[in-house]
Amino acid sequence: MALEIRKCPNCGARLRFNVSSDKKIKCPRCSLIKAAGEFLPDIPAAPKPEAMYTPKPQKTTQRTKGKCPECGRNIVIPAGVSVGAKLKCPQCAHVGTFLEFTGGAPQEKTEKHDRTVVLDPTVVLDPTDFRPGSLVFVSDNGTWDGSKQPIHLRIGTNRIGRRSHTKVVDVSLPTTDDQMSRHHINIEMVKKPGGCIKHYISDAGSKNGTFVNGSRLMPGDEVGLVKGTIIKLGHTELRFDII
Repeated sequence: MALEIRKCPNCGARLRFNVSSDKKIKCPRCSLIKAAGEFLPDIPAAPKPEAMYTPKPQKTTQRTKGKCPECGRNIVIPAGVSVGAKLKCPQCAHVGTFLEFTGGAPQEKTEKHDRTVVLDPTVVLDPTDFRPGSLVFVSDNGTWDGSKQPIHLRIGTNRIGRRSHTKVVDVSLPTTDDQMSRHHINIEMVKKPGGCIKHYISDAGSKNGTFVNGSRLMPGDEVGLVKGTIIKLGHTELRFDII
């Protein structure tokens, strides 16, 4: 005999009886009389899921300075922007994360955001973002024997080294510094969408290496230059400038 618990379809009372019986079953609560098969299976209600805590995404409380990682434009992120939001550069239209634009500000990862925040279009651009760079003599061991006026770079690859009649370079420095190679470095000047100009330095296989702000460039390194960067070639120090 298979005894099961069933529910009255009228009042919901729970009854225990032989479900295979051919006899009519009477509900003791409401007196409904039905065949055994007409009483409802007693299916326990699913437990209510525990409420899950979803932290609210952190938002900026004040205007935050940043820079577009693509074109280098200085930008301002308005207050009240979620640090999980995507940002769009008003100059080159590059879309990236808050972290990419601010270079290390805290970022919430608890919620996805499809909203794109267009950065404050009233931000004042740094005029130097659109000017080509120059090299300015700083110091050496007395081997510099030419003008100390800024040496202007051009769009494209600038091959730079010690003055020589045999090595073809784009910028021949007026020095007899024997620790500087005839073709020592390359400086790549790139014009980005929107007119922003970026400069990148790499060692050209020099004998004694290239040092940027005191750190030696490794083979294959390509480092971005900013105004004031010190470049050391042999005994000669040059400053990257934007005039």
